Amino acid sequence: MNRYDQLLANKPLTWLRQGQFLLALIIYTTLLLIPDPQLAGPDLSAFYLHALGNTLLMLSTWVASGGRYRSIGPLIFVVLFSMIIELAQGLTDNRTPELIDVYANLAGTGIGFILCMILDKIADTLRRQSAK
Repeated sequence: MNRYDQLLANKPLTWLRQGQFLLALIIYTTLLLIPDPQLAGPDLSAFYLHALGNTLLMLSTWVASGGRYRSIGPLIFVVLFSMIIELAQGLTDNRTPELIDVYANLAGTGIGFILCMILDKIADTLRRQSAK
């Protein structure tokens, strides 16, 4: 077993990866379902916030999987999860699902997917170097 695989098999790091993923899901779901989110700081459009949230969720999902699923498993999960949460906004009093948000979710997921592919290449390089 190379050093990279030993790192992924480390129990405390596995718990940390899974814990950050659970925290990311809670934050993502809360922000998309609260009635009227009030954000501090500069006024950002909802499109960019949705895109950023899905980019981060994609990266968080990939990290939690240890990068083992070559980004496809996390991609499928994030697309399905973000669409379900978007539809769930219709169950709240002050939020409604919107098509522009779906596009933003998909754009952010796509950006996150590209970043995960880049991270996959880096991880492959690390695996090959540690196997030598």
